[in-house]
Amino acid sequence: MPFKKVIRDLAGERSQFVKFVAAAGLSVPVNLASRALFSLVTYFEAAVALSHLCGMTTAYTLTKLFVFEPTGRPVASEFTRFAIVNAASLVQTWIVAVGLVRLVWPFFDVTFYPELTAHFIGLSSSAVTSYFGHKKLSFARTGTIAER
Repeated sequence: MPFKKVIRDLAGERSQFVKFVAAAGLSVPVNLASRALFSLVTYFEAAVALSHLCGMTTAYTLTKLFVFEPTGRPVASEFTRFAIVNAASLVQTWIVAVGLVRLVWPFFDVTFYPELTAHFIGLSSSAVTSYFGHKKLSFARTGTIAER
C-alpha cells in the first residue's frame, strides 16, 4: 500500500472517530439523566443497565445520521447489530461503574457524586471498543466481511 494512501486512510479514520465521539458524546447526557431517574426507583446496578437502552437509542440515531455511510441494510438489521455491540459496551460500562462505586470509591472515601462520576467514567471507557464494533459490524456495508 503506498505511503500516501496509508496517511489518507489514517486521517479519514481519525476524522470519523472524532465524529463518532461527538455523536456518542451527545448521548451521554441522556444516559446519565435517565440513570439518575432510574436510580430513584431501583438499585444503581439496574439503573446503569436500563439507562444504557436510552443512551443506545440516542447514539444509534446520531451515529447513523452523522458518522457512518449508509450500509444498504434495513434499519432493523443495523439496529440489531448496534444492540449487539452495545451489549458488549454495557458489560464494560457496568463493570467499570459498579466496580468504582462498590470497591474503589469507598476505599478512597470518594463522596463527590460517586455514582455520577463512576457512570461517566464507565461510559467513557467503552468509546474505542464501541467505535470499532459499530464500524465493523453495526454499520458495515453490505458485501463486507461482517455481512458474510
